[in-house]
Amino acid sequence: MRLLRRAAGWSLALAAAGAWAAPDKPPPANLAQLFARAQPLPALVSAARAGGFALTGVDRGRDGPPARGDQAVALVSYAAAPGTEPVQWLLRLTLDQPGDPAAKGQDVTFYSTVGDRFVFHSAAKAAIDLDLLGPTGAGAVPAAPRRQVRASAGYLMLDISRGAAAIHRIRVQIKDRPPAERGNFGIASVPFPAAQVEKDRRQLEPYHLDEGDRRSFAGMMPALAEFLNLVRDTPGLQEILWKVFEGPSLLDMIRKVGNPNASFTIDYADAVDTGDLFWPAAAERPPAQLMRVTFQIFGKPALRIALMAVAPRPPLEVTAGVVAAAAWGPSHPERTVAVRVVSARASR
Repeated sequence: MRLLRRAAGWSLALAAAGAWAAPDKPPPANLAQLFARAQPLPALVSAARAGGFALTGVDRGRDGPPARGDQAVALVSYAAAPGTEPVQWLLRLTLDQPGDPAAKGQDVTFYSTVGDRFVFHSAAKAAIDLDLLGPTGAGAVPAAPRRQVRASAGYLMLDISRGAAAIHRIRVQIKDRPPAERGNFGIASVPFPAAQVEKDRRQLEPYHLDEGDRRSFAGMMPALAEFLNLVRDTPGLQEILWKVFEGPSLLDMIRKVGNPNASFTIDYADAVDTGDLFWPAAAERPPAQLMRVTFQIFGKPALRIALMAVAPRPPLEVTAGVVAAAAWGPSHPERTVAVRVVSARASR
């Protein structure tokens, strides 16, 4: 996963125009069913009980800052082909130290195609304990090793779901507009040309994107990067993601060495009913958004990630508000990694 880590430090482009064009549902065709089918195998259930991994009960969340002891447990399933028994793990994330919000450090600045300048503070590093139980397979499930990683508490609290909700609203509005007049909203680490800013500002006026909506677009990039960094830093999960990652060929890397290009493109966003996957009572369910992101490197799609996200209210700040995710390679959607939060408990 070094490639993902390095790419997260390069210029990341978020092009919303593709997401506004009402593309087909992302594969697998019904992600809600995929997540519902992802149930822990008996061997993993037994190991979870012995290891103290909670398998039920997702707190809706509390108001206020992150607190030591906030915890979430996620089921990770990898299926090499439809109909085959998956290999599974349980990942437990526990906030050990929330980090100092007043700490000084390097800020990250992004610019929008309508002239915004958004600064995100990244110095408040939180310490998160990671325990990975598994994999399942022949013999007993291995005991969970623990690793502590550092993550930006500020980035984890950025609301991915709000940006996705704004994209969903826009998709509803554009159906009567000619393609050439639908506009484009982009985010980059350098300012856009003045002529492009003027054009995009004019075309985006009918959508009534307020500053909070636009900031949420910009915040998706550091939030997604931090989410992927948690995967990268978890022993075992790196290898799982490499199974579906379709990186550039060695020839492409040699040809384009010294000219790296990596981007996230949001190509689908919609409101979603989570059913009873996380909260049995309908009245307890927070609004959720489903978003598909394509990770491109050297101009070629390398990985598609579908995220089901809610507002990152503690304890779900340890997952950046992501309650379920699926990842697959563009050429092989049948090989899918599915992740689903099975429990989350706020610090008492």
